[in-house]
Amino acid sequence: MIEFAHRAMSGAALIAIFFLLVWGLRLFPKGHHQRVGFIGSAVFILIEALLGAGLVLFELVAENSSAFRAGAVAVHLLNTFILLAFLSLNAWWASGGGVIRLGVARRGYLALFGLGLAGVAVIGMSGAITALGDTLFPSESIAHTLQQQSEPGAHFLVALRVYHPILAVFISLYTLYLARHFWQQGQDATTRRLSVFLILITLVQLGAGTLNVILLAPVWMQVIHLLIADLLWVSYVLLAAHSLRGD
Repeated sequence: MIEFAHRAMSGAALIAIFFLLVWGLRLFPKGHHQRVGFIGSAVFILIEALLGAGLVLFELVAENSSAFRAGAVAVHLLNTFILLAFLSLNAWWASGGGVIRLGVARRGYLALFGLGLAGVAVIGMSGAITALGDTLFPSESIAHTLQQQSEPGAHFLVALRVYHPILAVFISLYTLYLARHFWQQGQDATTRRLSVFLILITLVQLGAGTLNVILLAPVWMQVIHLLIADLLWVSYVLLAAHSLRGD
């Protein structure tokens, strides 16, 4: 049921985004920055559909616990993040957001946000692999989880579980530092609001991740955890876009 619902919603999203593309190309002239959002969204929803189809065609579903499936799931999540970035920028620009400028004066900001976004992407990809391991190799308790990881010859999906929370803590600390810096230095209300939201959503995600571990990663909690990760990613993208805007 979950797989069927996912495919149905993906098909609907594909159709909706292509309607958005046609509308956007008719509304905005060639060379307009808004077209980047429309075209990028269409390209990555197509890649999303192809990746999803590949999972089915290569039978990377159900009880398949291969490294190939783990890699495909991680790439699928990364593509989803990129798609979300283009959709978010599309909405941001349509709401009056400034055009992104990558001149010399903003290279420092670009490096800071590039590192943060790359870190969140890595956390997301590792989280997708961890969720796959939690689903295929369920645990009865936290003690059982630790026992599974310490066993000689433990499956790689079990052995990799420990790295996701470690990465999450380090990248979250960096994100909190970055958001606090922009909140303190923010010259306008939008920067401060976006910074505060990024701080709050990062703290909520840390709490959700902790709860997910305590509850032994039930499916409903994994879905909530992923939703919060998407919101965190979008807030990061919007703060970066606003900070890198042209004068």
